[in-house]
Amino acid sequence: MSGGISFDSRHSWMVSGWIFEALVEEASVHAGPRSDVTYWLQVGLANNLVVLELREQQLAADMLEALRSAAESEVSKISSGEPAGTKDDQLYRGALLRLLEMIETYRNGSAGGS
Repeated sequence: MSGGISFDSRHSWMVSGWIFEALVEEASVHAGPRSDVTYWLQVGLANNLVVLELREQQLAADMLEALRSAAESEVSKISSGEPAGTKDDQLYRGALLRLLEMIETYRNGSAGGS
């Protein structure tokens, strides 16, 4: 099983299901009191795909921020030697680093009107 995030027709991040699940669960915590963000993240988890392009612009931005914040937090935790509690913390860390790069690329492309 795999899971992923679809930013738009040109940007997506696909990974093993356990990596996707761990990130989305952590992102739900980072969403804080935003029940709409948590709801759509959980819908994505149930369907193995978080689709940002179909959401209202502010909701998509808030979902992306929760995912980014969670990824940065998990990378920091693993980099400091603290276990993330996944099957393979280094594989998880590598996947999250690729996601963070993709988020940066996506944001730069979106800001440029692409």
